[in-house]
Amino acid sequence: MKLSQLGALQSCTFDSFLPEGHGLTPGKQLNLKLAFDRALSFAQKPDGWLVLKGGYGCGKTHLAAAIANQRIEMGHPALFVSTPDLLDHLRATYSPNSPTGYDERFEQIRNTPLLILDDLGTQSNSDWAQENLYQTFNYRYNGRLPTVVTTNLELEAIEIRIRSRMVDPSLVQIVHIAAPDFRRAGVDQEQSELSTLSLHHDKTFDNFDLRERELPRGQANNLRNAFDTAREFAEAPADWLVLNSLGYGNGKTHLAAAIANQINNRGEPVLFVLVPDLLDHLRATF
Repeated sequence: MKLSQLGALQSCTFDSFLPEGHGLTPGKQLNLKLAFDRALSFAQKPDGWLVLKGGYGCGKTHLAAAIANQRIEMGHPALFVSTPDLLDHLRATYSPNSPTGYDERFEQIRNTPLLILDDLGTQSNSDWAQENLYQTFNYRYNGRLPTVVTTNLELEAIEIRIRSRMVDPSLVQIVHIAAPDFRRAGVDQEQSELSTLSLHHDKTFDNFDLRERELPRGQANNLRNAFDTAREFAEAPADWLVLNSLGYGNGKTHLAAAIANQINNRGEPVLFVLVPDLLDHLRATF
C-alpha cells in the first residue's frame, strides 16, 4: 500500500528490540518486557486494538513497526503511517492533480485489515483533522478492526470522542511504557540532563578490584575498609559518605558508581552526577 511508511523502519523488528532496555530499574525492565510481550502477541494474532502509550524514545514506535513488519513477513497486509502523514494523504486528494479521490483514499485507510497509527497527538488540531480522525476511529471501532495506536499524550488530552473509543476495555488493550528515552540509555527522563550513571553501568561491588596482592598491607586494609563502608551505605543509605583520596585511579569513582547502581537496581531513585556538570546545570538557570 503506497501510504505505508515502513521503508525507513524495516529494521524495527522484535529481534532488534531490547526488551530489557538499557540500565533500567527492575520495575521498568518488567514494564518494558510486558509491552514487548503484548506487542508480539498482537502481531501473531491481531485482535481488537492495542494502544502503546509513553514518552519520547521509549520504544513504542519500534514495537508498532515490529508488528507491521511481522504481519507483512507472514503475508498479511498492514498499513503503518504517522497521524500527521495520514491526514496529509487525505488532504492531498483535494488537489486537481491527485490520481485518487478523497472517498477512495479514505475508504482505503479505514478498511485496511490492520491500521497502525503512529504518534497520535502530533497532528494539527483543526476541526477538519479532528473530524477525519474521529471518523476513522469510529468506523474501525464499530467494525472491531485490528488497530494499533501510539501516543505520548495522556488519555485525558485526547479529543473526547476519539478517547471514548480508545478506552473501551472490551476492545482495547492500553499499555503504558514507563521506560525512559532509549537514546539516553540508562537515564530516567527527569534526570537525563544530569545523570551520567549509564556511563558507569558496569561498575559494581562484584567486580571491584581490592588489589590485595599488589598493595602493601596497610593500603590494602584501607581499601577493604572503604569497600565495606561503601557497600553498607548502598544497602541502607543514611547521612553522608565522603570518599577521599590523593591521586587518580584508586577506586573512589568505582565505589560511588557501585553504590548508585545497587540503589538503582532496587528501583529507587538515584542521581549520579559530575561536580562540573552540576555547576553548569545550575549556572544555566541564570
